[in-house]
Amino acid sequence: MKFGLFLMPLVAEVATFRETVERADQVAGIDSIWLAEPHLLAFERYESVFPYSEDGSMPDDYSAEGELDGLLGLAYTAALTERVRIGVGVCVVPQWKPVSIAKSVTTLDHLSGGRFDFGVGIGWLREEFRAVGASFEDRAARCAADLETMAALWSESEEGREALPAELAGGVQEPFPLQRPHPPIHFGGNSRPALRRVAERGQGWLPWELAPVAAREKIATLEELLAARGRERGEIVVSVATEAPLEQIDVDAYAEAGVDRLLSVVAPRRSAAEVDQLFDRLDSTVAAAAAT
Repeated sequence: MKFGLFLMPLVAEVATFRETVERADQVAGIDSIWLAEPHLLAFERYESVFPYSEDGSMPDDYSAEGELDGLLGLAYTAALTERVRIGVGVCVVPQWKPVSIAKSVTTLDHLSGGRFDFGVGIGWLREEFRAVGASFEDRAARCAADLETMAALWSESEEGREALPAELAGGVQEPFPLQRPHPPIHFGGNSRPALRRVAERGQGWLPWELAPVAAREKIATLEELLAARGRERGEIVVSVATEAPLEQIDVDAYAEAGVDRLLSVVAPRRSAAEVDQLFDRLDSTVAAAAAT
């Protein structure tokens, strides 16, 4: 079992955030640091359904203090670390231009020395799509098409770039990513359509708050979807993000369910003492997991 940190929301005092990132890079049992990619806008009232709560509402503390940009935050994280992988969870691709996101992904891959993981989602907040002038209804199809465009932009061969849409034909975006053919793509979401997206073109799956029993069932479904496409389970890294303290989690149950990595969702944003407490808990949890 691998362990990572999922920093959300990224609203730390800069010194506290820096200390968290630098210390995580020194803990052998922590393999990755992920930053949330925030909503571009917060809405006091919205009709959209938040998919990860029983009442369909986004928790107040997600936006109570605001969120910084995840991709820019990862550039800072890359400069502060040498060992851990860094990832974004998740970039809502249909809200952006694929040429711009492809360049950002390549940049982060180079700044991190080939340690970047690209978390991708299709979004859920209709009001946000409307505000940025993007279509909510066809967001899944748009995400798939944009990823095809990005893959073509990341290709070093003329044959690969033939998949570029007409308006980009003949264009070359250099440098190319260090990781070939591109940084791993991890799809967020707990639904069956999310699992289909993983099976079709993903290298990872990033579900939110899945209990071990549910994880086992969904991984079995994922294996079926992969097999139907001639792919194997070993091609996919399953990383479950959870807000439950790691010391309260049954790590063995997740491992037996087939989960590859647990991501502890934390927001150590106020004091050095809070950072100390976080790493005291992480050290004991990681050590106990290693012992078993």
